[in-house]
Amino acid sequence: MSYPENPKSPAICEMLLKFYCIKEIMGHLNVRNTQVYWQINRLGLHREFITDEEQQMILAERKRKNLIRDEK
Repeated sequence: MSYPENPKSPAICEMLLKFYCIKEIMGHLNVRNTQVYWQINRLGLHREFITDEEQQMILAERKRKNLIRDEK
């Protein structure tokens, strides 16, 4: 039996891809940390130490691939 997708999953995924910290995601979307960790595992993300320039380059590449929306 599969469970229905959490309606907040797309928002969690987008915030993770934009490098929001887990506490910010939990506070903004009012979700539990386990829901965020499930999305981290589903996306295959892992923690790395990167510079600000590398972070900006990764964000630009994710925007180019339409994985995240532009901030307005």
